[in-house]
Amino acid sequence: MVTTRVVTDVITIVKTLDRLITSFIKGAGSTVQFPTSQPYLKLHELPLFRLKLLGIVEDFSVFYDWPYVIFDVALRTERTKEGRLTIWTDAEKIKESLRDHLEQNKLYPGSPIGSIEDRIRECKQKYDADVRNRLDRQDLNQYEKYQNFYNKIIDYLFVLLDHTYENIVRMRYDMLWNLYNNVILKRNECRRKSIMDFLSPGLLEEGYRCDLCDYCVKELDFINDSRIPPNKTKKMEELEEKLKRAFESLQFDYDYLLKLRDDFRKYPSSTYRKARAILEGSPKNLVALYFTREFSPENEREANTVRLLETANRSLDMTTVVRLYESSRSQFKPKLLLIFNDEYGQFNTEEGIDWLYSKANEELSKARNEDLYLMRGTLRIFPLCKELATRYPHGFRQIKREIEEAYYG
Repeated sequence: MVTTRVVTDVITIVKTLDRLITSFIKGAGSTVQFPTSQPYLKLHELPLFRLKLLGIVEDFSVFYDWPYVIFDVALRTERTKEGRLTIWTDAEKIKESLRDHLEQNKLYPGSPIGSIEDRIRECKQKYDADVRNRLDRQDLNQYEKYQNFYNKIIDYLFVLLDHTYENIVRMRYDMLWNLYNNVILKRNECRRKSIMDFLSPGLLEEGYRCDLCDYCVKELDFINDSRIPPNKTKKMEELEEKLKRAFESLQFDYDYLLKLRDDFRKYPSSTYRKARAILEGSPKNLVALYFTREFSPENEREANTVRLLETANRSLDMTTVVRLYESSRSQFKPKLLLIFNDEYGQFNTEEGIDWLYSKANEELSKARNEDLYLMRGTLRIFPLCKELATRYPHGFRQIKREIEEAYYG
């Protein structure tokens, strides 16, 4: 789903860029106007916003001239040595604009942004083939003239949109869910406790009442004008600091987290809320995802388990992912095996394929699962192609993809 959205958006943005440059070349100047209709407003507005983030569009506005909606777009331009006005095509500065955007929206305060070049390589592997296939079918007026510039912009858009759909969208949903969970679902608990649990897990003991909220005083006849003070101990402060450091760490030390989990056993709901709050700004924070699984309410446990293992499969080593799998509830394991059959995951190796095949057999011996049965079928065919994998070691993913496409039809 994310791949489809990224590919579609890249094509739409490139077509918009081509339209703007074509208008500029035809003499429109640095300010370009083009009409559309109300139903297509968002179709043009979002690409312009993305181009503005990269610094290619300086600004744009919308005005109405019935029955049209008119976009007024200010392109970023520069003067040549001869004094001629031309399109701004400084790829390195555009990359800096991308870095600034990632810095402002980074996943956790203090975390490094990392190499833009590494991200480009990673995202190109995911999206480039699909984009090139569709790009060949587009009628672009300026692609041949500005081919190098267009290709650079496409690379940067891969990173920008991957970050948007993989991270920012999840962050927004986490924020909405946490708000809903606190305001709507937590009607059987002191409001102050549910809020404080985000900020400091375990600070307020189970059963705490502030006597200043709609749960503590249902008739809203407030008599007290001061809160009941919490009982904060030095041990709790030390535990809280350990948890904070774990969330901020870029390392996933499974054995250490097991011990930390046991330390917080007395505070399941508050620790869960704290972890959920971290996900509002860091949706792939594996430590927070681990604690949401460990202290989940029953109705959320499966979704939180799936999210943890899905993220771990693309981020951690195979040994650690297997440990997380083995510690998951048995009824979730068939779904987790399907998640592991991921082109970009840790099991996309000969060793990983063998492990998946073995575990699929194990689960299918317990209960019928059509999706798992089909997956096992592709894995059964794969060993026949080990010779191909040996002859073409860099094409391993492509071999596996072709087998799956042929098997599923």
